[in-house]
Amino acid sequence: MIGARTAILDSDVLIELLNHNFERKISLLFSKVYVPMGVKREQVKQRRRRRLANLFRSGIFYRCKAQDQVRVDLLVLGKLGQGESEAIVQAQELGIEVILTNDKKAQKMARLHNLTVLSFQDVLRAVRDLRI
Repeated sequence: MIGARTAILDSDVLIELLNHNFERKISLLFSKVYVPMGVKREQVKQRRRRRLANLFRSGIFYRCKAQDQVRVDLLVLGKLGQGESEAIVQAQELGIEVILTNDKKAQKMARLHNLTVLSFQDVLRAVRDLRI
């Protein structure tokens, strides 16, 4: 399940990471975690700008931007959020195999795009299992 060293996440998982002070522990699973611009914008609106800045300074989290906005827009029209849509498209553009999302629709769509899906609970379990 956890073999990839790179992942991309959406807003709900980022919020969980921040709420549980788990942003550093994710480095036990991934050397790089990409944050789509749409996810970053959502977090700035929620007044998490300072926490985001610290994330990007950590050397684990990286900003990314979708090149194919048409594909993103099509997924949004298919009732996915902006962050989830960008994460799916950018995963394919960057060759990332793992997407971190709790959103059931996004999970289903990501699987249709041949991505490995992990929820925040999956990440918690994986880190706990590594400590045994």
